[in-house]
Amino acid sequence: MRTPTETAPPALPRVRFAVPSWFHAVPMHPDPDERRQALFELAARVLPHGDPDQRLLLAALYDRQVVELSRYPLLYYGFSCVAVDGKASVSSLLAALEPTEQLDANLAAEQLAARFEREAGPYHRVERRDLPCGPAVVVLAGSGTPIPTRLGAQPEPAVVPVAYAQAVVPLPDAPYLLVLRLTTPSLADWAEYCQAMVSILRSIRFEQLDPAP
Repeated sequence: MRTPTETAPPALPRVRFAVPSWFHAVPMHPDPDERRQALFELAARVLPHGDPDQRLLLAALYDRQVVELSRYPLLYYGFSCVAVDGKASVSSLLAALEPTEQLDANLAAEQLAARFEREAGPYHRVERRDLPCGPAVVVLAGSGTPIPTRLGAQPEPAVVPVAYAQAVVPLPDAPYLLVLRLTTPSLADWAEYCQAMVSILRSIRFEQLDPAP
């Protein structure tokens, strides 16, 4: 009688991509105290002339988001805050892995494009692109994000218009999709953010790890 043996899962490719230097990676430490300290230090770098309350507010905002996003297999989460023509321009960038049953990258891209086309709203545009790393589906869209306008148990939200570019890239011969999403409420700078997204997508590389012995 043979003894059952466990087969090691296939090694996943290592995902690499270049993030613009003006993005700040949000610390994702699992330890709450270490994470909050790192977030406050990041807030001090982003707001060098801000007062402690402003820095604490920024750190608390991203601490809540990190807790929410910790349920997902994130590869990167960061934000930018730059001055454009004397005005602040902000955005966020997220990269994550999502499981899929479709191992054929081209077929996966076709299926995703068809699904996004069916689900597209009036302010959505769906494009299938061929990147250096393989096929991808890009969705450009506008939406509204509810933002509380006052503190309290039942804040009255105001809807802030935002634009986002989302790209879904099937990993070659692996049951995962790479999802990248760039979001900004700074609509006047949308063209520049789209160019940044194009540069990020062109930089994606998948490096196959050596299988475990």
